[in-house]
Amino acid sequence: MPPTDSEFRDSRDLQRLMLEDAGIEQFLQGLATLSGTLLGDQDNVPACVVIERARQARVRVSSTPALDALVELLGKTEFFSARLDNDAQGVKVFAITADAESPEYDRAVADLGFSAIMRVPLDVGEEGTGCIFFYSRDAALLGGFARRAATVFAVQASVALQMKMRGSRQENTAGNLRSAMDSRTVIDLAVGIIMSQNRCSQDEAFTFLQSASNSRNIKVRILAETMVAAITSIPATTHYAG
Repeated sequence: MPPTDSEFRDSRDLQRLMLEDAGIEQFLQGLATLSGTLLGDQDNVPACVVIERARQARVRVSSTPALDALVELLGKTEFFSARLDNDAQGVKVFAITADAESPEYDRAVADLGFSAIMRVPLDVGEEGTGCIFFYSRDAALLGGFARRAATVFAVQASVALQMKMRGSRQENTAGNLRSAMDSRTVIDLAVGIIMSQNRCSQDEAFTFLQSASNSRNIKVRILAETMVAAITSIPATTHYAG
């Protein structure tokens, strides 16, 4: 079946979102907003996006403030994990019932007038797991057409998300390297000051700096910054080639 006009539109919107100069959380907020308009207006089938990565807080954003309470519960209940572990590879619709796996969450969903939830997995690679949850006041709105549209959208969104996450990792790595180099610069300056004042070798000066850091219970970098500041009011800067 060829792509529909709406699928072309969604693809363009995702590409535009991916190219924006925004962080990963801003990207996910934009993704949630797009998801909330995929199957109609925000009142009928709003959505939220949930991403869970190792050693990081679960990220959860909604397409509309009306879902904020549900998004908060996603961080406090096992709803996300339970729904993800159950047939996690495909789209699935859950009816809101009294004997649900997460009664606290389902009650909150029912209190907002929703009768069904459609879970659509996102492929975030090896970093973790992700889903888009669509909330409907009428379960009939989550039928075959909605599942196809959501599946196509999730495939496109997963590609955009992985690219955004890769860019975010590269930015973090570059930032950490710059921070490490900046710290090394001020430490080297402090070592030079100690060498000049005590007429000692570089190794002896660095050992002296480490000992002073330990005895005062402060980081070597902070002590080095204090020493450099006592000599000059101009902050130490690292010069990068290129």
